[in-house]
Amino acid sequence: MFGRKKKDNKDDKKDDAVQPSDPFMDMFEKMIKDQEEIIRSMFGDIDNNFSHSVVTRVSVGPDGKPKVEKFVNGVPVTQEESEDVEPEIVESGDKVVFTMELPGVSKDKLSVRLKNKVKLIVSTEDGFRREVSLPGSVSLISARFKNGVLSCTFHKEYVESEEEIHLD
Repeated sequence: MFGRKKKDNKDDKKDDAVQPSDPFMDMFEKMIKDQEEIIRSMFGDIDNNFSHSVVTRVSVGPDGKPKVEKFVNGVPVTQEESEDVEPEIVESGDKVVFTMELPGVSKDKLSVRLKNKVKLIVSTEDGFRREVSLPGSVSLISARFKNGVLSCTFHKEYVESEEEIHLD
């Protein structure tokens, strides 16, 4: 009744007849190819996009200072190559605590500024700069930089509240 398309085989003779194809199988094969093409166009080559591992190792050096090393696929990454120096912001009661690791940076080459009481700007003389939005208006309680870790504690000048808005 319905046959499959004949696949090429190097042992076959070239003049063999080709069997009729199954139109339903052809339709499903085309649908699968179309879906794969759509997924590839949306996400690119998924295997290449997610084929790396990131490892961070923290150890204490002989001088007693912590040493933070980052590896991508087993290869060390320098601070300049690392784009993701991510700060941590924790809200607790009426305080906001900002923490950021800056390994290899000395205190005298570090600049920290509070802009409009809502944005913290951290920069170094070697060109690193990060602007971080704080959860609201704050005032500084304390700031310290020790062993490559910047820690700033702020007092919240805003009150968390919620009120219903009536629509016209």
